Formats: sequence, structure tokens, C-alpha cells
Amino acid sequence: MTMIARAGFDNVMGRVPATFGGSLRGAGGYLVPILAKTDFSYDGRVNTNQDAPVAVGVDSSAWVSAVLVVRLHAKNSWATSAQVQVLVDNVMIVPEEPDVVFASASPIATVSFVQGSDNAPALKLAVLSAPIGPMLRVTVRWVQGATAATATQTVSLGIDLVGRPA
Repeated sequence: MTMIARAGFDNVMGRVPATFGGSLRGAGGYLVPILAKTDFSYDGRVNTNQDAPVAVGVDSSAWVSAVLVVRLHAKNSWATSAQVQVLVDNVMIVPEEPDVVFASASPIATVSFVQGSDNAPALKLAVLSAPIGPMLRVTVRWVQGATAATATQTVSLGIDLVGRPA
């Protein structure tokens, strides 16, 4: 029996260009644990997006395809028009400017859990669209629409990436 450590990507690798040591090599690809079950809490301000980067610099340089896997462990009663998204972007972190994250203009994968239609427990997957760059960033985004929340909005998520090498 093999046990898989579920420490989050930033806890294992830090915010540096990742190397192959941060992923678990399986028969057909790499399982990269990004985030173990983690609770998020939002105030639900009207017409806002609130972003929380959870992994920056995930090494994807050997991947030809990949899948984003997101688990919805729990959520409370969200205000109308609320949703939580998990986005994956191509990024680069370079030695000459390590404090700058060069990011693509749009995400290459998005998973959304929407108020009123998604209940916990749930699992959603999204294929990363090509081209997949040498590094990835994973962000959790709270999207509050035109209806403001009257109480704290909570969600528990777990996130993994599965990459297939050439």
C-alpha cells in the first residue's frame, strides 16, 4: 500500500520554480497535490472577485497534457449569484526578477461551483488547454454577483493537477 502525502504545493515546494521532486510519478503521469482540503471564507461583497493564489511556479515543463481535479468538500448556503472558481494560468518566474510573476492573459483551465446547482461532496475536472507552458499558477477565485451576501460565505476545496509527460 502506498501512502500519498497531501501537503499543499506551496508547503512542499515554496514559491520558486518547481523541479521534478515536487510531484508523484505514476504509471502514466504526475500527480501534483496542490491543496489538501482547505477552508475558505469570503464576505460576499456585491459585484466583486476575490483571488487567492494557492500554487505559483508548478513545474509543467515535461507535460504534453494535463487535468485539473477539484473536490468540493463542503459549503454553506451561499448568497444568490455566488460561485467559486479554480483557475490555472501559464506563468513564468525568472531568476533575474524573482518577485515578478509573468502570467498569460487568460486561464488555460477553469472549474466552477455555482450557488444553487452544486452541492458537496462533488468532483469536477477540466482539461488544460494547449499550449501548456513550463510553469503554472493555480488560483481560487470567489465571484460574488449582483446580490450581496448577508453572512460569511464558506467553502472547503481540495485541488490536484495530473500531468502527462511526453
